[in-house]
Amino acid sequence: MKHRFRTQPHPFRPIQLTEWILLGIAVLSELPWENLPYLSTLLGESLAETELVPFAWLWTLICLLVLGLLGLRLPVGSALNKWIYIAVQFGLILIATTLGQWLSPFLMPYLVVAIRGYLIFRRSGRWWVTGVAFGLATTSLIIPLSDIQGIHADLAKLPALTIPQLRTLILFVGISGILLCGLILAFGLMLVNAVLSERNSRQQLAAAHQQLRRYALRIEDQATLQERNRIAREIHDAVGHNLTALRIQLENALLFSPSDAHKTETYLQSAQQLAATALTEIRHSVSTLRSDPLNGKPLVSALEQLCGELQCQIPGDFVYELDLVNPIKREVGATVYRLVQEALTNVVRHSQADQIKLQIKTDLDYLWLMIEDNGIGFDPAQTTAGFGLKSMRERAVAMGGQLHIATAPYQGCRLSAQLPLVEVVM
Repeated sequence: MKHRFRTQPHPFRPIQLTEWILLGIAVLSELPWENLPYLSTLLGESLAETELVPFAWLWTLICLLVLGLLGLRLPVGSALNKWIYIAVQFGLILIATTLGQWLSPFLMPYLVVAIRGYLIFRRSGRWWVTGVAFGLATTSLIIPLSDIQGIHADLAKLPALTIPQLRTLILFVGISGILLCGLILAFGLMLVNAVLSERNSRQQLAAAHQQLRRYALRIEDQATLQERNRIAREIHDAVGHNLTALRIQLENALLFSPSDAHKTETYLQSAQQLAATALTEIRHSVSTLRSDPLNGKPLVSALEQLCGELQCQIPGDFVYELDLVNPIKREVGATVYRLVQEALTNVVRHSQADQIKLQIKTDLDYLWLMIEDNGIGFDPAQTTAGFGLKSMRERAVAMGGQLHIATAPYQGCRLSAQLPLVEVVM
């Protein structure tokens, strides 16, 4: 299997800015100020004695620049990718220290790497990166201080110091530097931890709100479905029974009408037709009020049946593509069916279109729905409530998805929706 190095943008702009400030401090610490023309006079240095840009400073600048650019994107996924990322940064610091003679800003770049390690790793990885950064930082301090003879030669111009006094001074400076290094690392990582904790709390709160909203919607839907079922039973038992009785009575009247049989028959046939139509409408209403619009069928079968019923009502071309290859939850399937049913009903009733296209497809994470027609269109700001678009949008949002309408008067209409197939964990 091919190994992929996946990255993402830096998640915290303030922390990224802090990293650049720390690296900027390192740059200023290593800048050869004595070689600048305007400072040479003040410092009493001769430009002839040193180069304008020392070779060591070039190495330091290149390493700092690459180290800063590596912070623009952070690795995600594989732990191997993350450790390669950290190792490259430590390698840049060691190159700058060894070849570039990078001595003064020994802590800043290590703190930057520790912060990045804290962002990309979990607990154990964070401890390892912090420990390595601390060890390398203290080593970069101790190694120069271990050359006592060289330091003694450099301090020869100062008041005389004995070797024991110099050893004591170096030990004091070394211990102080190590403690300072540890404190700065600890404080910096505590600050990063506070930022991460605050972000995680917000994400958990948002996820809890989303979950609570879904539970509330499910309870509301359950209550609505129970009420719909009750109304459906009442329609079936009461109104349906009465209309059936009416139809029987009208049929009897047709058989036993004593006078003006032709006119009576005409009116009674009309009444009979109206009663039959009312029964059809009631059956349709009962079907609409069912708790499961799919009626136990797979989503593809239910949609094909719905499209077949509507196709005879469309005076033109109706093309539909159903590419549903991934499993779909019952709630998502019911929502998709309702969206398609409402949208196509609106198209048939109001659009005056002769070309309609329905397309539904899925990938690993989302279901994509698109309905497009060449009808007269409408103004969404004025007709949203009348066409039930608000209800359709609420259905999509309740499932964690989105629904968009692109239309204008006499320019057709395009409805697109995106519904997640999996629970979104933030």
